[in-house]
Amino acid sequence: MEQVLKLVSDFKNLLSGKDETELDSWIKRAEILQITEINSFLKLIRSDLEAVKNAIKYDYSNGPAEGHNNKIKVIKR
Repeated sequence: MEQVLKLVSDFKNLLSGKDETELDSWIKRAEILQITEINSFLKLIRSDLEAVKNAIKYDYSNGPAEGHNNKIKVIKR
């Protein structure tokens, strides 16, 4: 359990940092644990690895656009 908590903490720090190259080493460390749930998460990360690396590297977000879309949908309903 201690290793899982460390892995989650490291992933959080990875997302708040700007070095997307650390993602590969994090994935390798996560694979070693051989936990079903983590392996499922790794599969999702690998399916769009470039997008995950860009999310780490850049500060851009589509949050404001999604907020406006959601507001329009609520009004429309």
